[in-house]
Amino acid sequence: MTSSAPGWGTRALRWATASPSLLLAWLVLVAGVALRFLYLDADPHYYEWWGYITDEGRWVTHARELALFGRVLALDWTLHLMLAPLFQAVSYVAFQLFGVSLFSARLFTAVCGSGLLVVAWMLLRRLATPPALLLAMVVLAFDWDLLILSRVAVPEVAVMLVHLLVYALLMSDDLRRGRLLLAGLIQGVAIGVKATALPVAAVWVLVIAARRIREGGARSAWNGIAWYLTALAAPAVLAGIAATLCCFSKLAGILSNVMVLPMFVATASLHSAVAFFFESPLSTSFGSWGLGVWLAAVGRLTASPDTTSTRRARYFDAALVWCLSYTVLMLSLSYFPSRYKIHVIVPMAICIGVGVTMLYEAGVTAVSVAANQYRRSARVAVAALLALPTAVVLAPGLTDLAALAGIDPLRLRIKIVCLAGVLAVVTWVTLRRSFGSGTVRVLLLFPVTASLGWL
Repeated sequence: MTSSAPGWGTRALRWATASPSLLLAWLVLVAGVALRFLYLDADPHYYEWWGYITDEGRWVTHARELALFGRVLALDWTLHLMLAPLFQAVSYVAFQLFGVSLFSARLFTAVCGSGLLVVAWMLLRRLATPPALLLAMVVLAFDWDLLILSRVAVPEVAVMLVHLLVYALLMSDDLRRGRLLLAGLIQGVAIGVKATALPVAAVWVLVIAARRIREGGARSAWNGIAWYLTALAAPAVLAGIAATLCCFSKLAGILSNVMVLPMFVATASLHSAVAFFFESPLSTSFGSWGLGVWLAAVGRLTASPDTTSTRRARYFDAALVWCLSYTVLMLSLSYFPSRYKIHVIVPMAICIGVGVTMLYEAGVTAVSVAANQYRRSARVAVAALLALPTAVVLAPGLTDLAALAGIDPLRLRIKIVCLAGVLAVVTWVTLRRSFGSGTVRVLLLFPVTASLGWL
């Protein structure tokens, strides 16, 4: 008797039947890649810009001039060349290969946007359960802002892809010297693609320190940081020396654009930082994905102390450090447009994929048990964490009541007071109920259900 191996169609059918969520996640990946190339040369419509996206011309202008005329004409304004030399270099190669057009100008960005999805899939497929993987891929593939930035000739998505590669390196099971050096070099590539990626270099220092201290102590952390920073600084020093030797006569004109750089480090006011969560056009999408990160954080609470060195916990903790530190950075700086803020969606998606998996596998009862094991002060913080989304959903009702009393509900301080009041009440009820399974189940399901109804 002879037997033959099942064909690819049979294997695909068995795979889809065994895990429909995994099949859906794969379809989301394919659809996300297709959307980044479909009608790539069409005129974009994006609420963050009025009409045509003029920034596209600025970020490829020098590459376009070099491809069309054989030289760079606008030497009196080289800010975009100075900030994104590698992006302009790759754009020049695309223009040489495919001609100067909207399609060729956006091709590199679309490739990077697709690569972002593929790398995220490869990272999460062995860490997340199929439903959590599906949720993370939906965030990355279909978020409107990320999708639009993957279809226009600006360097943001390319930087996101390079940062995700750095993260993957730093999460290696064996983080030795070679990987730290390579991570520093790749972060240098990110800065070459867009100089505004420089602050994220400090984020990786925090990630390296947190992991090395946990695994080998403070001395190991300092050694890891030193190797990473050495690899990060060395190419910049060599490039500076080479530029001085070959192009010293032109450096003065190029560096004259430095006068605009202080705007990138000006600090934001406390009002503008807080107002982002209430008034920014991005607050809706950030609130939706933030709800997923909240579920992921609740799932992380269920991990016992002896699992902090496991692979899944390591990925989640590093992504959370990346997410929180970048959020602090974007709220602290005065000049931080939406295309910069969108970068935080990448660590948010990783947190969602890994943390929701923890919650899915542990269950609601494990959340109640874990919360009751904390000391009194920590239990208050955990109760506030559990109560926060419910308070966010209920707070607008309190502002409506304030409006009936003659108080302007549009004032930021009124919104904050109402949110704080509802949060205090829900936190108190949660503590009084001693994190009962029923209470935790309501706190988990109510904001998710209410958000879906609102959407």
